[in-house]
Amino acid sequence: SGGMAATPDGSRVYVTSGAINELGVIDTATDRMTLITGQPFGRLRDIAVAPDGKLAYVATQTSNGAQGFVRVLDIDPASPTFHTIRASIPLREKSDCQRLKVRPDGRRVYALGVDTIAEPNVSFVAEIDIDPTGVVYARFSNGADQALGQVALSTFTNPQGLQPQGNN
Repeated sequence: SGGMAATPDGSRVYVTSGAINELGVIDTATDRMTLITGQPFGRLRDIAVAPDGKLAYVATQTSNGAQGFVRVLDIDPASPTFHTIRASIPLREKSDCQRLKVRPDGRRVYALGVDTIAEPNVSFVAEIDIDPTGVVYARFSNGADQALGQVALSTFTNPQGLQPQGNN
């Protein structure tokens, strides 16, 4: 299986392919696709892009099928970690993360998984939540919560507005 998700500005489309386990990026201005290499994705399932276009969430499964993960991928071209995995969020053991959906406000990601060994075809939903202080939590359908880390959040005023610099 695989998935596709466009950035909010429509400049890039990310494509997952479970058949070749590679993540592709289509530049919509040129219709050319390049592959993101050197990242430990595992078996790719689906992808969802955050509303601000800075992060993508990639549904994956380990190559031996033992566990599903949501990989948090930096897709902000201005970031020094562009196209690298910023976090790997484990789902429960013996699971395969199949589908992802980001809430419109970007504060939660929902991951649909399927048990692969113990109870075939029994689905569960895990929730990934970012609280107002930037702490990232994984919340599981069995009631378990796990703090996974913290991301920097910022709010600032800029009365002069944004000014173009260089070739941006």
